[in-house]
This record gives sequence, structure tokens and C-alpha cells, in this order.
Amino acid sequence: MPDPGYEAKYGKGPHLTADAVVVRRHEIALVRRKSDGMWALPGGFLDAGETFQACALREFKEEAGIDLVAADLVQSIERPVAFDAPDRDPRSRIISGAVVIRLWPAGDRPELVAGDDAADARWFDRRQLPRLYADHNEIVGTLVGDDG
Repeated sequence: MPDPGYEAKYGKGPHLTADAVVVRRHEIALVRRKSDGMWALPGGFLDAGETFQACALREFKEEAGIDLVAADLVQSIERPVAFDAPDRDPRSRIISGAVVIRLWPAGDRPELVAGDDAADARWFDRRQLPRLYADHNEIVGTLVGDDG
């Protein structure tokens, strides 16, 4: 059942979002959502004329504090994969284009700094993830597993 408060604010949807699945070696970057305290993939609504990849990079910068492209940290950016189950997000009908962004494994791990909608931002071992918001554990498992 969609959240009436969310739909009153943003409309009934469907809404398009992007989730950034940022991977470095065996770790993945996550943010703790201010709204409910849950850990999640950084992400948010697509802006007009924006691609899923551009949105994922922008949202990562806003929520985790790093412009990955400007810092020359990106080894590869994969094509977005749609996650569109009608009940995937409890707030409303939200379709996400999840984008895997692989960072160069060499050098120091970039320090994450929470911003925007995030209360915290940290690196987690992909094999020991906490319970994540909505279907984000499924997204990680589908796109990178615990050995990708």
C-alpha cells in the first residue's frame, strides 16, 4: 500500500529514480537515510533530461560527498538495470535504474561524507551488508553479489 503522505507530496507516480551501486574491491558505499534511519544505496529522482547514469553519479555526489568522475575514481560504469516490481518501494510506484559504478581498486579508499538526505555514509563489506531499505539488498545481490 503506497504512503499517502509521500504521494500527496510527490504525486501518484510511477516515479523514475536511479540508485548508485558504487563498488570498490569487496566493498560497497551505502548511506543511512535521514527519513527512517535505514541503510540504502545512494539514489534519487531523475531530473528532466537526465539519464539513469547521470542521476546515479549526481545523487552519489549529493549523498556521499564525492564527485567520482572529477576525482578520476571511476574504472567503469555499467548500463542501468531496471528494478520495477510494483511493490518494490513502500512509498509509491517507483521504478529504479540501478547503475553499477566500479572504482579503481588501487590507492586509498575515498572517504564518504554524508550530505543531502543522508545522515551517514560508509563503506560496507558486500558479504556482510545490513538489512537495506526496500529492495536494495536484492539490487546488490543481483548486480554484484558478494564476489563481483
